[in-house]
Amino acid sequence: MKVWIVAKTRYRGSVCVHGLTEENQNIRLLQPDGSYPSAHTKFDIGQTWALTFYPLSRQSPPHIEDVIVTQWKQLDPEPNLREILLEQVTPWQGGPNQLFGGYLKSIMNTDNTFISERDAFPYVSMGYWLPDAPLIKWHDDNNRLCYRYYGSVGELKIDYTGFAKPVFKVVEQTLVHVALHPWWSPSNTLAQNKDSMVERRCYLYIAGWYM
Repeated sequence: MKVWIVAKTRYRGSVCVHGLTEENQNIRLLQPDGSYPSAHTKFDIGQTWALTFYPLSRQSPPHIEDVIVTQWKQLDPEPNLREILLEQVTPWQGGPNQLFGGYLKSIMNTDNTFISERDAFPYVSMGYWLPDAPLIKWHDDNNRLCYRYYGSVGELKIDYTGFAKPVFKVVEQTLVHVALHPWWSPSNTLAQNKDSMVERRCYLYIAGWYM
């Protein structure tokens, strides 16, 4: 099946490679043994491949896009990936509250957003966004690279984990590829009881953009 490579992000010493099939299916490419590709993977953003793959047998929603790639053949690249994507996908439009079915949330006046296992959440972990405000290169309180959104729903800081060189400003209405980190929860060793434990969460991140 024809697949466009749309994003490549850093993950625990390996990489996540995101693709979009000619049938408009979002996929996350895994090696034949089920592992993430290495940083030296042959797959790169903007390439087009003919891939044979099948879904990973055990997946943890909302991360339902993992596929095992068994055969691959590189095709001629597309000259304009943004144009192809805008023809293929239906992006979310507006503020971050429009992403992932409106299930994203933030609490305690923090400026990061996530889905929670305590609440309803979408069965999808990646998609495309046309933001209603610029995204400005920033660093969070832990000095991690991120992008600052300040618009219709207030201020948010969104992680950026892509390989593409960061730009200072992603202007509004730029097509942006967003995704959800794997499930994560902080240490609950100091929690007084079950009710005070912090639940698992999937935080929002930016995987790339197309200008």
